[in-house]
Amino acid sequence: MKSSSAILLALCLCFSNNASALSFSDFFGPRFNGVQTTRTALAPKNALDSIHRWNAIAINASGLDHTPVAPGELRTFGEQLGPTRASRAMAIVHIAIFDSVNAVLGGYQSYSGIQPVKPPVSLDAAVAQAAHDTLVALYPSQAPAFDSLLADDLAKVSNKNLIPVALGAHWGYCKTFVTQSASQFRVPPPPAMNSTEYATAYAEAKSVGGDGVHTPTVRTPEQSFIGIFWAYDGTPSLCAPPRLYNQITVHIADQMHLGTADLARLLALANAAMADAGMTIWESKYYYDFWRPVTGIRESDLGTGPTGLGDGNASTTGDLTFTPMGAPASNLTGPNFTPPFPSYPSGHGGFGGALFQTLRRFFGTDNIAFTFVSDEFNGVTKDNSGTVRPYMPRSFANLSSAEEENGQSRIYLGIHWSFDKTQAIAQGRNVANYVFDHAFTPVSKK
Repeated sequence: MKSSSAILLALCLCFSNNASALSFSDFFGPRFNGVQTTRTALAPKNALDSIHRWNAIAINASGLDHTPVAPGELRTFGEQLGPTRASRAMAIVHIAIFDSVNAVLGGYQSYSGIQPVKPPVSLDAAVAQAAHDTLVALYPSQAPAFDSLLADDLAKVSNKNLIPVALGAHWGYCKTFVTQSASQFRVPPPPAMNSTEYATAYAEAKSVGGDGVHTPTVRTPEQSFIGIFWAYDGTPSLCAPPRLYNQITVHIADQMHLGTADLARLLALANAAMADAGMTIWESKYYYDFWRPVTGIRESDLGTGPTGLGDGNASTTGDLTFTPMGAPASNLTGPNFTPPFPSYPSGHGGFGGALFQTLRRFFGTDNIAFTFVSDEFNGVTKDNSGTVRPYMPRSFANLSSAEEENGQSRIYLGIHWSFDKTQAIAQGRNVANYVFDHAFTPVSKK
């Protein structure tokens, strides 16, 4: 067990020393302009409502963090920018919430080793303070808003003298939460570029991934919808995939009627698994440094690309002008894009594998049907032409069907290969299993 003093620092102040100093324009480029959006969180009525409220506050803070700063607005863009930092931030917040709830209610192993507290204790105040303190550390430019939200919550606590359990953390370097290291579950090497497996993946990405304007595509309207539905590609108000997966987690938790302790534990498990999966995925990405379809298809023929070597596969035929559908530039005015990091393995696939395996382990079944509304199709979000996308719920027969579709969505966008998906899902599941078996476990009854 990690020392409580280290974790008390870690859970509150954990953000990388090389925090992004990029502006919105630096990150997205001069072709993009963001659309401002606002969100609200309802005041809680009990501890379960408090967890819902502060989860919503956290994921909306992450969405705002990816939104351009308005003239005169005292806020910094990109304090926890991109999928890896966003996943880590969500884990920090929800582990703090879990440990505060667990210190009051008991029943599970504490992540930080903090001791149980004796009543009387306000569970609402504990949740609010834990979430507030970690959010302030992670998104300091949004601190005034968090302070106001905390004050609203504490004003409703009947005994103002109660001191809540709250955790905070400061890590000087990025360290996995539960797994032994980011390389513990590194994926195997991608298929050789002269292999049949690579040629098959190449043919699929090329045939379904084109934008339909510069590059022909056989992608169906439903497949285009699926590609966008799961996107959440770091654009204003949508943030990165961990925000989407938090929304799904809470949606399913509500559907399954979880109580306070169970919801707190599930969110801690899911976010710790996704955070460790994010570190694990990105370790693999840069270890193998494998090209995206936009590069691989344009440079597959001999004599093309910087090296002129091509991919060495006689079964692939290049296209120098291949233009993928790309990650959707939602709430922006610029073009769709290919994410600026290596392809293998898929971030979406790995995050999704971690989430859905956590849900399977937690509920003991894959057979959970659910209907969900993505913020990409919520009747509010706009595409890059300024058109508001319609409100379009989507239903899934079980967790595996959602997990597979989430991974496949990136192939429909033309930004991933099929082996990116399959290996990432397996990797995310491995991380989730390790986290589930080693953290937030029930206290053994003697």
